[in-house]
Amino acid sequence: MKFELRLLESTGEGVRYALTVALPSGSHVGRAELAGDSGEIRFGWDESAPPEWCITAVRAQLRTLYRQRASGYPRRITRWRPAPDEAAS
Repeated sequence: MKFELRLLESTGEGVRYALTVALPSGSHVGRAELAGDSGEIRFGWDESAPPEWCITAVRAQLRTLYRQRASGYPRRITRWRPAPDEAAS
């Protein structure tokens, strides 16, 4: 899996990213929002959501961004993650 976050908006209330999750079976496009005060994460998908393990990986990255928010939010992040069964190999 490859996911990419592109900064859409950053305010005192939080941050919004355009989100693309690419899998061999196809892509999932949506948005990820991170609340500035609580760190709550919300996802919205244009059509269908990717598998839960993909969402978990993106959520972990967003939690890291929230913990490091004092240095500002990056404009773009791209990460690759193996599928759970591939990671065990």
